[in-house]
Amino acid sequence: MWETLQKFLARYWLFIIGTSPITKIKVILLTKEMRKIITLDALRHQLQLIIGFVYACHAMKGAGRIAFEECFDKLLKGVNR
Repeated sequence: MWETLQKFLARYWLFIIGTSPITKIKVILLTKEMRKIITLDALRHQLQLIIGFVYACHAMKGAGRIAFEECFDKLLKGVNR
């Protein structure tokens, strides 16, 4: 699971960081010691979050791109007030 999470983070890093003002999700680098104490439940939760980001990223690139971007822009403007 850890390797899968790392692959998705590497691929979608910029998208996750770009949506951070809305999602309030931040990506932090973990030390080896911190990785050892992560539970399987926490790891599963992180993978579920990544799945959501993958869907959102591809929605922006797919048929619903314009509608998704308009909604995203509105949300972002609301956050920056």
